[in-house]
Amino acid sequence: MSKKPPHLPNPTCRVDTRSKLRSVLQTLIFTIIGFLAGLAATLTAFAWIIPYDMDLLSVARPHAPVKLGVDSEFDQTLQHSIRQRMVTVYDARKKLSDGLYRSDGLLVRGLILSSDGWVLLPYHQALITQGVKLEMVDHLGKVHIPDQVVTDPLGQFVYAKFEAQGLGVIEFENFKVALDSKEFSVFDGNHWSEVLLSSFDKPPSAQLVSSWQSGYGYRLLPDVAPGAFVFSQSGKFVGVVGDDSHLVFGHYIAGELESVIARSVADLNVLPVRGMFVNIHDPQFSREFEKGFYVFEYEKTWKDAILQEGDVIVAIEGETIIPEAMDIQVQSHKALSLEMDVIRDTKLIRVQASLSSLNAILQNS
Repeated sequence: MSKKPPHLPNPTCRVDTRSKLRSVLQTLIFTIIGFLAGLAATLTAFAWIIPYDMDLLSVARPHAPVKLGVDSEFDQTLQHSIRQRMVTVYDARKKLSDGLYRSDGLLVRGLILSSDGWVLLPYHQALITQGVKLEMVDHLGKVHIPDQVVTDPLGQFVYAKFEAQGLGVIEFENFKVALDSKEFSVFDGNHWSEVLLSSFDKPPSAQLVSSWQSGYGYRLLPDVAPGAFVFSQSGKFVGVVGDDSHLVFGHYIAGELESVIARSVADLNVLPVRGMFVNIHDPQFSREFEKGFYVFEYEKTWKDAILQEGDVIVAIEGETIIPEAMDIQVQSHKALSLEMDVIRDTKLIRVQASLSSLNAILQNS
């Protein structure tokens, strides 16, 4: 007779062994569930961090070609920041009730340039028409009534003022940085798009130009409607789109703004000469200067006519002439007079040339 107790199970089927196996299985199941939960949480966080409209492939391809003429991938945070510094301008006659306007009452959108309420607006006839009451709505829905309206001397845009203090303002991009980058984002009042900066096929060197209009040599590709605002990839203000998709650089506007704030008049200090851009091949100067501005005439209102007919301006404040942006070079120094290098009678001389009021020039022309 066997001495083993008959009530005990076979050693290979002990209860404690089954329990251990069951514990291992449960641990494995919980481990798999924990891994899946962690993966789901990671993907959820990633979806919140990445903007909803970002092309994930573009993150891995930082040097991908710019997609022109399509909705911009311009940084969403910068877009939001810029919109906080904008107003929407309506014809008050199209107002239905507080906070409600007819869609055909929208005139333009504007950029806030000063903390006390000066706003840059693309030109629109209604903005300067007597009897038309304007209302400006900021990003918070607050309505402002402009009490001053000032027109740019060349009729490209309008400045309007409403009472305010401590407003967030747009920052201007340095024009040299803009010329180097050549890739911008444009806001036309409805959507963002990507554009490139290009020179016109026929630069201003082919015709007699006023020195303050030489910057019209730059345009945007593809074509952009007049009045759109142009920004660098860092969110700084580059300029406004004019006729024929040309770019009015922000330095022109910044120069006028000082006069607008101080005297409620849009004016610029400009070099009062007319001429054309020329290529320099004289071996005496061509190694240092490739291009210059040939002076044909100067304005009658110029009190300090230091430049003469036949002078060739080759540098301003030590910087060689940029034919398509000579006016921006002048404005960037924000001075009443500038030091210029001039070729005169086969000699290179340096002169101190005073600037003149653009308004005075236009009134006497």
